[in-house]
Amino acid sequence: MNHLIISTCGTSIFSGGAPTDIRQLLIDHANDRRDSDIVEPSSRQRIVEHTQQRQHELLQTTDLRVLCARSAEIAALSAYYGGQFTRSDQHILLATDTWLCEQSAKTIAAVLGAKGQAIVEIKRLTDLRTDDLVAYRQALSELVKWLYQIIPGYRQANYKIVFNLTGGFKGVQGFMQTLGALLADECVYVFERSEQLIRMPRLPLQLQPEPYIRNHLRQFRRMSLGLTVAADEVQSIPELMLFVDDGQATLSEWGEVVWRELRDVLYSEQIHPSPSDKLFWDDEFTRSIGTLEKRRLREINLRIADVARFLETGLALKSTDLKAIKGPAQRGATHEIDAWHDGDAKRIYGHFEAECFKLDRLDVALH
Repeated sequence: MNHLIISTCGTSIFSGGAPTDIRQLLIDHANDRRDSDIVEPSSRQRIVEHTQQRQHELLQTTDLRVLCARSAEIAALSAYYGGQFTRSDQHILLATDTWLCEQSAKTIAAVLGAKGQAIVEIKRLTDLRTDDLVAYRQALSELVKWLYQIIPGYRQANYKIVFNLTGGFKGVQGFMQTLGALLADECVYVFERSEQLIRMPRLPLQLQPEPYIRNHLRQFRRMSLGLTVAADEVQSIPELMLFVDDGQATLSEWGEVVWRELRDVLYSEQIHPSPSDKLFWDDEFTRSIGTLEKRRLREINLRIADVARFLETGLALKSTDLKAIKGPAQRGATHEIDAWHDGDAKRIYGHFEAECFKLDRLDVALH
């Protein structure tokens, strides 16, 4: 079985075994986005020289004990592979939005490449830094969206999903551990001064739809799409799930988790009312849908959400492909939208009325 191993990355690869003054410099500049942000030339030179020296050292050594002593991330992967990096898996290294963490991830990627792990991707998470709490939490929200986008595809391809949470900063590790209970097949750790791998299998944990989600479905849909929601519309939703700024509400990192877990359940039940005043339909469209299986209901709800976002923001997704029908209107419809692509691929037909769009019917493709 192929594995997707997602590792949180920190900067222990540079701080481990470093002189006290260098370690202090690394701490002082842990949140700098670029090396040019290190204003003091002598400090910047010492840090750059140290990181380059450490990178050279680790790429030259063949002693796995040295690599494991320098890098918590590599130590856990070595334990996971039993010291033999013989299997070519897919690795993703999560780096904070800092220069030092990105350099650390690049070094780890180079070491893994030298050990035969050819497929290594670095994911630098925009704004994920510990010096700005608001930006940090918003970055975690983006991390949730990204993970829920990529992991289903790997799972469908029969990959085992592993979160390696040995390295990285505590705030990111803790959040990823919670996500691991929902998304990963197992989480692995190696504690300091230990070579033993701790394996945490996936828990039988599943979030169930809560009344406040159903009671505020329109608001959750709009927030998930990046559409405006007034703060007074979500007063009964727990604060943990929201960011509120200047009278507008958006989903927090935990709001994203709950929504992503519940969305497919809700979308597979029925065609829900439009999340936008610019998109509407009547009974003709509802009748054309008829009785559909759950996965098709989900896809139509997703298309409706995509079109609503396009109408309000102009953001057009390739999967939706709202386009004019070639030739004359078809029973009043002037535009079509891909409902789904596989099997009996169908289209949603509709037309514009002023600045709004009306869904006319679900029907077979014209070509």
